[in-house]
Amino acid sequence: MKTYGLTHKDLEDAKFKIKKQKAYLESFEFFKKDTGEIKTLLDYSYSANLSKRYYARILNRVHTFVSLGISNELTPVFLTVTLDGFFRDMMRGDYTRFFTPDIFYKYQKHIPNNFRNGHYLDYIIEGSYSDIDTKKTFGKPLTPKDLYKILSHQMHRFTRSKTLQDIRQKYDQDYMMLRVTEPHKDGVPHFHILLYIPGVFMEDVYKEFHKFFPAPRNAKKVNIKDNGRIAQPIVTNSQFFETQGFQTEIRSAPAYILKYILKSFRNLIEERELDYLQAWYIHNKIPRIIMTHSLLSQEAFHHFSLIENDWFYLTNIKKNFLSYSDSLFQTFVLQNERRRYLYKNGLYQYYVDGKLLKEFGEDKTKKIRFSVEYPYFQTPKNLTCKIHRDSYRFFRFVPKPRYKYHIKSSPFIPVVVDESIHMHYHIHKGILDFKYRFFPISKIKTSLLYTWYKNFDFDKYHPAKYGLIKRELILRGYLKESLDFKLDDFNTNFD
Repeated sequence: MKTYGLTHKDLEDAKFKIKKQKAYLESFEFFKKDTGEIKTLLDYSYSANLSKRYYARILNRVHTFVSLGISNELTPVFLTVTLDGFFRDMMRGDYTRFFTPDIFYKYQKHIPNNFRNGHYLDYIIEGSYSDIDTKKTFGKPLTPKDLYKILSHQMHRFTRSKTLQDIRQKYDQDYMMLRVTEPHKDGVPHFHILLYIPGVFMEDVYKEFHKFFPAPRNAKKVNIKDNGRIAQPIVTNSQFFETQGFQTEIRSAPAYILKYILKSFRNLIEERELDYLQAWYIHNKIPRIIMTHSLLSQEAFHHFSLIENDWFYLTNIKKNFLSYSDSLFQTFVLQNERRRYLYKNGLYQYYVDGKLLKEFGEDKTKKIRFSVEYPYFQTPKNLTCKIHRDSYRFFRFVPKPRYKYHIKSSPFIPVVVDESIHMHYHIHKGILDFKYRFFPISKIKTSLLYTWYKNFDFDKYHPAKYGLIKRELILRGYLKESLDFKLDDFNTNFD
């Protein structure tokens, strides 16, 4: 039996975690007045490990992804991305093969050493030591999650390569990518990727692939009759052949990628027990599927599917006409030359030629309590590098408006945008005064603060803000006045 590097205790812990989550969702019950049924949160959940409806959502998502690639006349490419063999030694704490001169200098750029994926190169170098007797190098073992971060770093460099950036700049439609993570029998992760690109860039993408994924297995040539794949030159008079990592000839694109997707989920319809394969994702906290922003987001589709269940049609509206989303106010808008779909925090509306045809739900925006606390990053628990932990611990950031707004010119009529969309935030003299958000006055530059103090608009802002600005300027030494005043005094007297 394949255990994928897990123990029996790891499997039991994963089962207990899923059982606990299921019990929590089933503990919340709702009574539906229209049908008289009693529903739970589990009935409305789309959890990959608990929901029986998740299979249908995945099939719909992959089918839409493939249909979109075909409609845009893109060419499918199948990538299998693996790590070199010495990474398996690292899971046992053996770094001997890595520290040979050829491999060490070759892989310096292929191992992350940044804030995004972790400072693993520094961690390996600083934490390793040599044994004089055995002439081997040892260090702290890496986990499957660490190897996943290393492989993701290579994937990130590949997507930022010059060729794929040229595709973005020279083509209106971006390249499309669907990535599935799967473990080897010893727990080392590898990727199966369905990539849609313009055919004219095929050879350039092939060269970039072998540049950023240097594992020998990725470049190994496939057999002539290997699962329907054909090993033949794609470009005449060239050394450009298909390999195990780079394939362009396969019988069915959806079947190829769904084979790896569906086996990573347990069959909830037949109520099968959780096995070691599914427990590997849960134990290591590794996502099964990652997709580029080609389709309409799953969150927006979840709302609009109550009115329109065609993911492909909604995605075309997003790409060719107008789309707007605001995660803070839970607002999603799609609009083309005739139809308009609106979801606003519980309210669903559907317009055709300006006429409201469907409306249900209730707008709950006024009932939401927005936090006014200044947010900070918390240190994640699973960071392995001290440098990475410190950078999280001392990093501070200023909140920005979380919205997305996209318009493409319509060939029929100009798209009309609600004025309310633009009223969520405004900028006043360089100071972000975001509705329902608090900007800390201690972080504002003195020059801007003094300008706001001299030109304060009492008709627009609460007078107590004037007192806060004045107090801050006194503390900084720019105003020689007494601090013996109360903010309430400015409600009636602001001399």
